[in-house]
Amino acid sequence: MYGKILIRCDLEVRTGMHIGGSSAFSAIGAVDSPVVRDPYTGYPIVPGSSLKGKLRTLLARSTYQDIEAMAKAGSCDKDPEQILRLFGSSEPVRRSRLQFADAFLSNAKELSNVGVTEVKSENTINRLTSKANPRQIERIVAGARFGINIVYNLSDPKEMEEDLSLLSKAMKLLQLDYLGGHGAPLQMEPLGSHSVENGLQLLLAAREEPASRTRLWFRTPCAFKQAGRYAIYPQEFLLLQSLVLHWNTAFPDCQLSDPDALDAILRGLRILDYNLHTVSYPIKNTRIPGFVGSAVVEARLALPLLELWNALLSFAPYGGIGIKTTLGMGGVSVEPLAPPQRSL
Repeated sequence: MYGKILIRCDLEVRTGMHIGGSSAFSAIGAVDSPVVRDPYTGYPIVPGSSLKGKLRTLLARSTYQDIEAMAKAGSCDKDPEQILRLFGSSEPVRRSRLQFADAFLSNAKELSNVGVTEVKSENTINRLTSKANPRQIERIVAGARFGINIVYNLSDPKEMEEDLSLLSKAMKLLQLDYLGGHGAPLQMEPLGSHSVENGLQLLLAAREEPASRTRLWFRTPCAFKQAGRYAIYPQEFLLLQSLVLHWNTAFPDCQLSDPDALDAILRGLRILDYNLHTVSYPIKNTRIPGFVGSAVVEARLALPLLELWNALLSFAPYGGIGIKTTLGMGGVSVEPLAPPQRSL
């Protein structure tokens, strides 16, 4: 049995929070330590890697019960088995069951009067020379809310309850701890979860209201690989190819392999509009070029093919689009659009 569970919640900042971004270049008078921001909107974000790393550390600390024992264990690859199942390891390479998307600010309009960030001035004093070292740190203001999206890959139903209970424990520990530098308490409000156990479930759901126009929001950097090179523009062929690949990987018992049907879908797809911004995604010692933003895709298809296309799109928030989706790239959300009104 294989499936995916999408877990959604709101993360609310209770005091100023700082998760640092790049300060490689700072103009005169600029903040010394800015927060990390979404290159598309300019708003602060909570990177999925920051949340994943904090939850893993809290679980490991609660398991060892002793910070010194945890330090003696050395690499996180030596964490207990139940933690490795959820978060993976590098030596040996082990895929994590949890995928964390970057969390985006959800109440920017509510904070428009006060701003989404503030600058906190600090000062350190050298005890020997009494020399002052002032600095400024940018923080996300209290009351900011971020939408958390976590995908749990269901591979063993017998371990699902234990895995999700462990994730719940980690989130409770986080609310008693902090996230980011300088200690920012948080509050997390569950918004529910939705599970996908098989492709037939999505195919049946797609029959209800299939949309002919859809806006794809590329929330985290997306890229494709074509002829050995990175492709940083969402062409119709690359979109369809990626969606089918992720579908067939997730649902081996419901594979989409009819070349005539897929060719017919491709001929009916057209990108009508886009608003994209090129960015790079850091992975280990390299940076992968990609894009974020949105694109409107129109599907002029017969009803059976339109339903199939909508089923593929409905799986995109779970499986992602493009390459390196298990490492955080290609996170998307799907917005069905109303058909255009015809003028008389």
